[in-house]
Amino acid sequence: MAKLLMTNSGRGQELCDLLRTELGVPERTRSMSVTFTAGEPVVVACEFFPVELPEPDDDDPQRPDDHRGLNG
Repeated sequence: MAKLLMTNSGRGQELCDLLRTELGVPERTRSMSVTFTAGEPVVVACEFFPVELPEPDDDDPQRPDDHRGLNG
């Protein structure tokens, strides 16, 4: 079985919208893969667009330390 569906039009868009709604996939999802296995839970893996964080205000004494970009 080989059928190509595009996520931005027609049946592909309908399927994508249905999965997003039924599985609770956030709007900022870049891509998702759904695995259906007989007798098992449906598994959804998502890749997200990054969220822009506000620039820290160095003059704010209430601001916690900024550890973005540090590995460990």
